[in-house]
Amino acid sequence: MRLLLVDDEIFVRERIIRQIDWKNLGIQEVKTAENGVDALRMMAECKPDILISDVRMPQMDGIKLVEEVKRLSSDCKIIFISGFSDVPYLRSAIRLKAINYVEKPIDMEELAQSIRNAVKDIQTDHIAQNGLQMIQQKDESERNASIAKGLTQEETAKKAATLLSEVENPDAYGYFATAIVQILGLSEDQSLSEETALDFVKKSFSDTQVRAIGFLRNDKIILQLFCESSESKRKDVLSLYFAVLANLIEQEGLRCVSVIGRFVKNPGELPLSYDTAMQTQSKCFYKYHGYLGFYQQFSGKPFDLSQLSIAEFSHALKKDSEQALLFLVNSLTTQLKQFNATSPYEVKRFYYAIIMLMLRAAQKENIQLHDSFADEYALLNYINHLDFFDDLHEFTAETIHLYYEKVHNNLTGNAIVNQIIRYLNQNYHNPDLSVTMVSEYVNLSSTYVCHLFKSTLSTTIGDYLTQLRIEKAVEMMQTKNYKIKEIAHKIGYRNGNYFSYRFKKIMGYSPSENAK
Repeated sequence: MRLLLVDDEIFVRERIIRQIDWKNLGIQEVKTAENGVDALRMMAECKPDILISDVRMPQMDGIKLVEEVKRLSSDCKIIFISGFSDVPYLRSAIRLKAINYVEKPIDMEELAQSIRNAVKDIQTDHIAQNGLQMIQQKDESERNASIAKGLTQEETAKKAATLLSEVENPDAYGYFATAIVQILGLSEDQSLSEETALDFVKKSFSDTQVRAIGFLRNDKIILQLFCESSESKRKDVLSLYFAVLANLIEQEGLRCVSVIGRFVKNPGELPLSYDTAMQTQSKCFYKYHGYLGFYQQFSGKPFDLSQLSIAEFSHALKKDSEQALLFLVNSLTTQLKQFNATSPYEVKRFYYAIIMLMLRAAQKENIQLHDSFADEYALLNYINHLDFFDDLHEFTAETIHLYYEKVHNNLTGNAIVNQIIRYLNQNYHNPDLSVTMVSEYVNLSSTYVCHLFKSTLSTTIGDYLTQLRIEKAVEMMQTKNYKIKEIAHKIGYRNGNYFSYRFKKIMGYSPSENAK
C-alpha cells in the first residue's frame, strides 16, 4: 500500500518517517509533501491509499486538500494531524469521513493504530470487491456452494456446501434473504460460541415454513432465510422467530438487534440481500435491543450535521445555563431520530464534540468529570462502542448534569456563593450591578447574601467585584492597546477618573503607568 504524508514542519515529517514501523503496518511506499499544493500535484503520480495531512499549512490547508482529494479519489483513507484542537476542524474531519484526528504532540502509537485501522478498512474493501467478482464468475453450482459461507470473506466453500445441504430442496422456497443478528454485550468475560449460536438458530427456526442456516462471525450471526411463500416473509410472521432467538440470547446475559435485507427470488442474489442488510444494520443505532428491522422500512435523507454549528452549544455553556444546554441536546436528539439515515459515526462524533466542550471547560476549573476515562481517547472509544442513540443521549445529558453539579460545588464548597461568583463573572461589565441585583438573582435577602459571601470568602461582594474588574482591566491592557477610558467602560465604570483611582489604590500604580 502507498501512503502520502503532508506537513509543513520538516522535523514532524522526519520524526513520523523515522518512528513508524511502516513494513509492519503493511505500507510499502511512503511519500512526503510540505504543503497541500505539493501534495495535490503528487496525487496523480503516487496514487496513495492513505493520506496523512496536517490541518493548518501555508498555501493550502489540510481541509481544502482533502476536499480536493475526495474529488479525485473517494477511496483514499484520511488521517488528520494538528496542534489545534478546535471544534470546527473536528467537524470538518467528520464531514470528510476521516479515519482519525490525531492531535500534536503526536502519540506515535495512536498514529500507528490509525494507520492500522485505515489498512484494515482498505483490505476489507478489497476483499468485498474481490468476493463479489468471484461469486459473479462462478457457475451455478459453485455459486450455490459459496453463498452461505462466502459472505464471511473466507476461502472455505466446503462448509458452505454443507450448510446449504441442510436445506432440503432449496428450489422449493420462493423467497430468500440474508439476516444479521448483532450480538451486544460481548466481552472477555462474556462470549457466545458458534455451537451455542447455531443451536439457538435451530431452536428458533424449527419448522419448514421459514428455514434458516448460518454461522457466527465475530459478534454477528449471519443467517440465510428460506421462506416458502410471500406470507411467510411478512414481518409479523418473522418477528415470532426472531423474538425466540432474542430471548435465547438474552438468557446468556447478552442482547441483540436483528435486521433482514432485501428479499430475493434466487439464492444466487443473496449477496445483494447481504449488502442491504448491512446498510440496514447501522439504522438500528436509533432503535433498541431486541429490535427487528427490515431493509425497506428505512428511507429518507440523512441530517446534515456539517451545517449545525457547535458554537450554539458553546454559547449555552458559557452562559452557565444547564437548562439551555440540555434543551439544545434534547432538541437535536429529537430531530436526529426523525433522520435515521444519518450516519451513527457522524452523530457520535458530534455528541463527542459537545461532551469535549464540557471536558475542556472542566479542565479550566481543575475538575475531573469522568474518573473512569484516562483521557479523551478512552472517552471517544467508549462513545464509539455505545450501541444505541438513546444511550449516547443519556450519557451526554448525564455529563452535562455532572459538569454543572461539580462546577457548582467546586469554587468555594458553597453552592450559593459559587452561583454568586459566576453571576459576577458574567455581569461585571454592567455599571449598575449591585448587591440587590445579586440577591434577586439567587432569590435571597441582601442581608443574608452579604453575610454568607463574607463568611465564606472573608471579603465583601463589593470588594470582590472591584478586584474582579481590576483583574479584567489588567488582562485587557496586556492583550490590546485600549485607551484608559475604553477599559473603564468595558469593565463597568462610567467614569474613567474613578476607575484610575480604584486601579491605583489596589495595584499601587496608575493604569497609564501599566500601559507604558
